[in-house]
Amino acid sequence: GTGVVKKDGKDKRTDLDAGTATLQGHYTPATGAVDGQADLRAVSPAALHTALAAAPLSGRISARTDGTAVRFQADIQAANPRATSAGRPDALRINTFSTQGRWQAADKPDKTGKPDASSGTVLLERLLLDAQQARLEATQLRVDLGAQSAQGQLALTLPGATARAKGQIAARTGAGELQVQWSDIDRTQRWLNTLPLVGAQVQRALKGAAAKGSAQVTAQWKGGWQ
Repeated sequence: GTGVVKKDGKDKRTDLDAGTATLQGHYTPATGAVDGQADLRAVSPAALHTALAAAPLSGRISARTDGTAVRFQADIQAANPRATSAGRPDALRINTFSTQGRWQAADKPDKTGKPDASSGTVLLERLLLDAQQARLEATQLRVDLGAQSAQGQLALTLPGATARAKGQIAARTGAGELQVQWSDIDRTQRWLNTLPLVGAQVQRALKGAAAKGSAQVTAQWKGGWQ
């Protein structure tokens, strides 16, 4: 495939392993301001990381500096989201990735006077990840990179189970609620065993244990993760 980079009205081309990526935009080194977008057409995720399946993805990613913040948006989808993965069964297949939000720079810039990308706050107004028969959704998820804290709402649907979490968590403080409902525990266990990277570890941890039926758990937490 071919990648096309447009900068200051000029095109630059680079070869990709598969598919086409067209990048357009401007970057100002003095201020760190960015305004650009990338259009993907049938790009293979496997070309980016060996843990990802080769199911081609298409869509658009954009980012734009707005004052001390950077607004971003991504809408990417597989050509046939419901198709089963061919090739390596241990590869992670991405069907849909969609998000919109902003990164707000920290009050103090880095040593060069530019916004420090390792700190600041990320607000995900919406997030949807559909991959490997699981669906993760988040709304108004705020992550403080410097303080290593997060707050918002998460919903996870996977084979045989659903989970919802709402609250906030930091190193030493936090509060929230978690609800998990299993409609088919055995199905969830079988799905966990097939997960890329961690499936083998799950099998070893369970050591052949099996569970069947349904269950529901509601829990609250208070305090941090340390």
